[in-house]
Amino acid sequence: MENEENEDFTLSLTGDGIDLVKQVDRKAALAILSIVWGEAAPQLAPATQSAGGPNADVTRLESRQSMGEFLDDANASTSKERIVSIGYYLRTQKGVDAFTKDDLVAGFRSAHEPLPKNITRDISTTAAARWIEEIDSSGSFYVTSTGAKVVNEKFGK
Repeated sequence: MENEENEDFTLSLTGDGIDLVKQVDRKAALAILSIVWGEAAPQLAPATQSAGGPNADVTRLESRQSMGEFLDDANASTSKERIVSIGYYLRTQKGVDAFTKDDLVAGFRSAHEPLPKNITRDISTTAAARWIEEIDSSGSFYVTSTGAKVVNEKFGK
């Protein structure tokens, strides 16, 4: 097997005024993932040869934690705890700093958790606890430092 540091990964970044495609090595790919996901980059499994021959090496990301697994690990059992945990998951696992009510609804569905009967009230309760903060009147929220702390401390359970 050739040196893993010399493996090429394709970085593609597109957006407002940006259209970049560049080959990077394993070390750069891991550093980029670390920045995007806001934490230590996931480990990449070693390249393996497939039936396609020596040029058919496939590198894959190791398993990532699902939304449901994250909620379980955080001991999130109330709607308020699940709301802040979903927001924190979006930030730490998906690189999304701001989220909306629709993002929370999608998070509950992704985790296969029951949707709160009055999610608007529960979002307000979570904000009143200072765990999330509304950015402006647009309906976008972010997880506060207090919210991140309670998730990391597994809600004291």
